[in-house]
Amino acid sequence: MSKPAKQATRERPILMHARSINGILAGRKTQTRRIIKGPPADWAPIVGIYAPTKVNRAGFECPGPETYGASDESYCIRCAYGQPGDRLWVRETWCPATVVASTEPGREGQKNIYYRASVDAVDEKIIKGHWRPSIYMPRAYCRLILEVTSVRAQRVQEISEEGVLAEGVESWDEWDAHGQDCQDYYRGATEEDIFTSPQEAFKQLWNNTNGKDAWKRNDWVWVVKFKRVEE
Repeated sequence: MSKPAKQATRERPILMHARSINGILAGRKTQTRRIIKGPPADWAPIVGIYAPTKVNRAGFECPGPETYGASDESYCIRCAYGQPGDRLWVRETWCPATVVASTEPGREGQKNIYYRASVDAVDEKIIKGHWRPSIYMPRAYCRLILEVTSVRAQRVQEISEEGVLAEGVESWDEWDAHGQDCQDYYRGATEEDIFTSPQEAFKQLWNNTNGKDAWKRNDWVWVVKFKRVEE
């Protein structure tokens, strides 16, 4: 049940915010967690290929088409992010260069597209008010292609320290004044939010992205592992 279906490689769009974009560009982020909607509290899913039960025109139950996702005897759901081997093209906040050229004469031709995750303070000031939401980014303007390498399902609070780091959370260590004890630190949602627990840093980031009670709900999530594809 764990082997991927044999089919042509598919591409799907995925939305990402600036922090995730910069994590991928820096080589820190190799996983993303996305909420699975609807499973019951006692769900015990297996991720892989399943054939959901369908009712045919005669009123009889029969196996439906094979689908890649998570399922048990009570609930099944297709993975919206594909399966190993599929690709995700990242949509992010953007602005076409023509807008910059019209507001700042002389800058036309310097860039074809501006990405909010990567602009400097000068460009941010110029483009302010002209940014376009990531949902409207055309495939042609995408700069990040990701290949899915594995998919699994887990409760969000089950994330390990390794998982936190794979989510792109910044970490570093500092020695005390005597050079004897070393403390690990993890950055949260802002430069000022610093934690000594990786899970606490990710908890703040998760709530910041998904709502203040998101961590407390302990939702089931897709854990999508990926690698960047150079084009």
